Amino acid sequence: MLLKKKLQDIKKYISLKNTTYTGDILLVGTPDGIYYATVRDIKPDLKKNWYIVRFTLLVLPPVELTWTLREPQMCGEIFTLNGEEHFMTAIELESGSTNNPSSDHEQSGKVLQFQQKKQGA
Repeated sequence: MLLKKKLQDIKKYISLKNTTYTGDILLVGTPDGIYYATVRDIKPDLKKNWYIVRFTLLVLPPVELTWTLREPQMCGEIFTLNGEEHFMTAIELESGSTNNPSSDHEQSGKVLQFQQKKQGA
């Protein structure tokens, strides 16, 4: 029940997708916290309507995980692992900022050059 409330709060600030594909950026909710992750691979499992989802939690050091899930569980449905609630959902990455007054065709930016720090400086 705790993760359900957190997921509802997240939806106020982050656009979530209704699908999950290889390469998507995820939010992964666990009893220990909510983490960003990236989907490495999704393959059908031997059991009908189940999938083997391999993903990497974007923490230090990165953590590789593999879960066997149904499609709704890959798309925001709360499920249990070892009796504890979890969720996984892909986030929608917007192509541009709505706060940028320039048109979609007109992008401005500044190139920064970094120089190696001198010894003794």
